[in-house]
Amino acid sequence: DDCKAEIQEKITNAAQDYRLDWKVKTKCIKDIVALCPEEKKVADSSFFESGVVISCMKKQLGKISDKTCKNEIVRVAGVQAEHISANKPAMDKCATDIANFCPNVPKGQGKIQGCLRSHLSQLSPPCRAQEFSDMKVESADIMMKPKMARTCKPAIKKFCPDLTHGDARIFDCLSEHKDDDDMDAACAEEIQADEELTAKDWRLKFGVSHQCEADIDDLCATEKASKGESGEGMEGVVLQCLVDARKKIKKSGCKVEINKLMKSQASNYKNNPQLVAACATDVGTHCSDVEPGHGRVHECLSKKIKSLSLSCKSEEFLQMVASSEKVVLNPMLKSVCKTTLKKKCEDVKDEDGALMRCLEDHADDEDTPKLCHDAVGRVTKTKNQDFRLNPLLSKTCEADINTFCAEEKQSMQQGDEMGGKVMQC
Repeated sequence: DDCKAEIQEKITNAAQDYRLDWKVKTKCIKDIVALCPEEKKVADSSFFESGVVISCMKKQLGKISDKTCKNEIVRVAGVQAEHISANKPAMDKCATDIANFCPNVPKGQGKIQGCLRSHLSQLSPPCRAQEFSDMKVESADIMMKPKMARTCKPAIKKFCPDLTHGDARIFDCLSEHKDDDDMDAACAEEIQADEELTAKDWRLKFGVSHQCEADIDDLCATEKASKGESGEGMEGVVLQCLVDARKKIKKSGCKVEINKLMKSQASNYKNNPQLVAACATDVGTHCSDVEPGHGRVHECLSKKIKSLSLSCKSEEFLQMVASSEKVVLNPMLKSVCKTTLKKKCEDVKDEDGALMRCLEDHADDEDTPKLCHDAVGRVTKTKNQDFRLNPLLSKTCEADINTFCAEEKQSMQQGDEMGGKVMQC
């Protein structure tokens, strides 16, 4: 134990002062001079610096030119994520918050950071700013989320063996396989917890923050302006704006990232903060015995849609519209129809309801499993109650709806989802 404590102290000291970390000092000196000159002056003029150089280098991670240096900063950031005592700025700014919110939480394994982040909206402004900044940096590489990297090591080997670290590639791969039958339960739990946390702000999702900036400025400027520098304001508002405006997104990379987000929202309602806020009471009333994940809560809410509160009904209907466009956004349907999809619809693109139409065309085939047949029937019945749930009809009949049913379309108000007025017209 004494040896362990001694080693931990040396690791902690090295993570606080770049001059005490031999690899950072030797491999990163050129990038430190180029990217953090002022911080270097402050550090070099003090006997024991306050972590300013490491903190600066973490923020400049994407601009570091030397690959070896970048890997070393990722390593140090991982140490700081595991042991808050190694993160001097966080210790200085969050001491009171730790005492208030996490007094009995043991040090190590990222437990104090996890506790602080579970209270993110309640933290003091300096502590919240520090945690938010660290979370943005950590979104780039799973190695800066050591608990997840450790828990998911077997899953990474199984699902992502050839992927290199960085640019959130490993995390995206794990998220893609989160609901697979052979995914380790502990790893899936870690992924889900991280998805819930990063759903609070677009800047916490590496792909969105790097691929969607222009589209956010174009489509979601008001929502962006409503958010503070440290994520203050309504949670998930910019991400949800991008989802709602998905057909207007111009950059292909941003479209890919929003598709990933929509898939995570379809899998677990908790990955949509606005829906969580709107439906908390309804979930407790109608779906309290339903375990989140695999689209189960959405399935429950959609079945009870006419009984939901006005705000929840509106949010869940938006989710239903999204799910109608792609089978991949309907996890339960995808699961029970996987053999039919592979045998009968392998060459059909999953967009604008085309793959769903293929399933409908083959629902009555003798070799279609009964579970798939019944699931397709339920989806078909639902989409015939509102034209917005039938993307092929909405697209091909848009001109005729505007010509013959404009009054019915105009009269639809919030709460009138599934009213069927336009379909009847």
